[in-house]
Amino acid sequence: MGNCGLGSWADDEGELTQERLLEAVESMDVDEVERCLNGGVPVNKSIDAKGHTLLDKFAAEHAAMLRDALHYAGTPGEATKLLVEKQDLEPGKQLHCN
Repeated sequence: MGNCGLGSWADDEGELTQERLLEAVESMDVDEVERCLNGGVPVNKSIDAKGHTLLDKFAAEHAAMLRDALHYAGTPGEATKLLVEKQDLEPGKQLHCN
């Protein structure tokens, strides 16, 4: 996909790009999303020709996780565990943006 000329930023761990932030959202990598946002990568720029933003992508990825949990063939407890594992969140951890 490339960065489409949207620019890049950097921190101590390397270059931060719109593409890196998009990949982090797609994989629900909270730490990388937080690093990109805190590094100044803008979230309101279009990520495709249709004008979708990262929030649109996040909503689609989250909806897919919820859909998978709803259609899970195991017990409700197992479905909840699967959803939490997909979100890769430690208990009590939330995404914070400054």
